[in-house]
Amino acid sequence: MGKIIKFSAMLLLLLSFAACGGGSGSPYDDYDTPDSDQKPSDTDKTEPDSDNGGAGDNDSDEPGESDGDEPETDPDLEPDEEPDGETDGDPVEPDADGDSVQPDGDETNAEICGNGIVDAGEVCDGGTTTCEELDLGYGTAAFGCKSDCSGWDNAGACIRPNEQCRGLPENGHWTGTGTVNQTWDGAAWQPPNSAYHNENGSDNPCGFECDLTYEWDFGEWLCKPSVTLLCTGQLDCYNDTEMVPMCPTDSQSFFGQDANYTVESQCILPQIALRENSYVSIIEDSVTGLQWYEYMPIDWNSYIDIRNLCDNLEYGGFNDWRMPTIYELHTIFNYGKHDPAVTKSVFKNIVSNKIWSKTAHPAIEKTLWIVDTEFGYTDYQKRAPDTGDPEGTGLGGVLCVRGDEYKFTADSIELLNDGTFYDTRNLRMWHAAASDEVKTWTEALSYCENSTLGGHDNWRLPNVTELMSLIDYNAAPDNFLADLGGDSTSPKEPFWTSTTFEAYPQNAWYVGFDDGLVMSAAKIAQLRVRCVR
Repeated sequence: MGKIIKFSAMLLLLLSFAACGGGSGSPYDDYDTPDSDQKPSDTDKTEPDSDNGGAGDNDSDEPGESDGDEPETDPDLEPDEEPDGETDGDPVEPDADGDSVQPDGDETNAEICGNGIVDAGEVCDGGTTTCEELDLGYGTAAFGCKSDCSGWDNAGACIRPNEQCRGLPENGHWTGTGTVNQTWDGAAWQPPNSAYHNENGSDNPCGFECDLTYEWDFGEWLCKPSVTLLCTGQLDCYNDTEMVPMCPTDSQSFFGQDANYTVESQCILPQIALRENSYVSIIEDSVTGLQWYEYMPIDWNSYIDIRNLCDNLEYGGFNDWRMPTIYELHTIFNYGKHDPAVTKSVFKNIVSNKIWSKTAHPAIEKTLWIVDTEFGYTDYQKRAPDTGDPEGTGLGGVLCVRGDEYKFTADSIELLNDGTFYDTRNLRMWHAAASDEVKTWTEALSYCENSTLGGHDNWRLPNVTELMSLIDYNAAPDNFLADLGGDSTSPKEPFWTSTTFEAYPQNAWYVGFDDGLVMSAAKIAQLRVRCVR
């Protein structure tokens, strides 16, 4: 009985060993070259070895083994197998970085142009699209992807008709159409629609030129004034007694008056505006750069009080207000109006009155130059009495101003050898000599229109602002003519302007170089003439 029990136990032991994967040998049978990972307790079926697979190797290396051992070195490479690194024993294995592109080591999933998938670095890969879908204007047909997948093959396929030209500078105008038909060249729109200064008569549709009284400055890329004198504001034409409905042409009487040349842009139109907000109202002149205090107090009669009013004014965040010069006061006048002779929509609080300037008369003590806002006269007057000074009876108001002092006197004269001189400040050429004879206003207009001095045929009678530019308010007594380059023979007398006295059209404005006054005289009066161009 004992033998039966021992036999049964041995049989159960053998059956258990077989069920656990045992073979005919013991776990220590693999003795030909010991593996580095073998341990006495290792009971797996097959060990990877490093004995180069000798003929007597008893292990059975299985592809795809998953027992946790290190993969073995495969000694019997098939033609299409890669050395080492395989884990499944397939004939062709993936490369080391996991992508489908050989050789190994590229470490990124390289794009494949033509696989129909937009890989990294590609813009497209097959397919078609349209100009509209790409927001590239308009096109008549779809187009495909470039062969290298770098973009769409749309050069010349997309158009933008009548695209607006851009970048026209202020005081400039298009010489072309101002629009351009553009075509996409694959990278940019051609031709460009940016403004192009048309200095050589180019037919560029986006070409531009500066307006008549401006010139192009390449360095600052803007149109600068080529004419620096302001227009007078007179836009209506007159005969010798009244306003006429139509300005005369160059073949008619009274041609050459102020409004004829304002229309032809021989001067700068005033660019003055009232800037208002809930706190302040300041009048700004973009031509002169001056800013004016809107209010005109008229109840000050002491010069000291008037001066102190501006000097101590703090308004609009500024404390550098001051009294204006006589030149600066001239810039506010509109000689097409009267009572007051200013643009009332801008200077809302000005009334018809005398306004003091800070410019002193060069010969009369305690006397200042003034302007009359009712008509635009320029005169001088004893200032109101200072403390302890009984002299002076003048009353008047004041307009405070700020900004760099503005002056338009012709103080940069170049005397030419053809009987003319050139004012480089105001860009005007003048007759160096006055007319030999005095003339009526109508005769003065004709005299200048018919002059050909220096070979020029575009002479004209100057307007009141232009002729005032020849006044020097600091000159010697009885000679207020600016230095004309050594010409001391010019008569110190009143000279005609082309500007009619709007309140009384039978009169026209004159400038007195004997006394510095700017007044009006009947058009039948006999005065001197100096022409300008």
